[in-house]
Amino acid sequence: MSSLKDRLMIRVANFRDFLAHVDRADRVYYMQRGSQLIVLASNFIWTGNIDKEPEDLRKKWDEIKKYKGVEVAEFMDIYEVTDFLKSLSSA
Repeated sequence: MSSLKDRLMIRVANFRDFLAHVDRADRVYYMQRGSQLIVLASNFIWTGNIDKEPEDLRKKWDEIKKYKGVEVAEFMDIYEVTDFLKSLSSA
């Protein structure tokens, strides 16, 4: 049986707290639409309006995004991937 940590995603309330734990992650996956941001790192997720965050946190986010950031086009369920790949190969 897997540990609880392996099965759990933690939604972090404060962007400052999220950024404090980003150093532990190899990659940071994010999707941004205007000022709305969704960020995943390890077992942590934060969502919110980046424009409402203090300037120092936005600068830190920009630094992290440069060396760990992976921009996501779409989040997919594992079961959707097969259909997606089949649609690409049949085109």
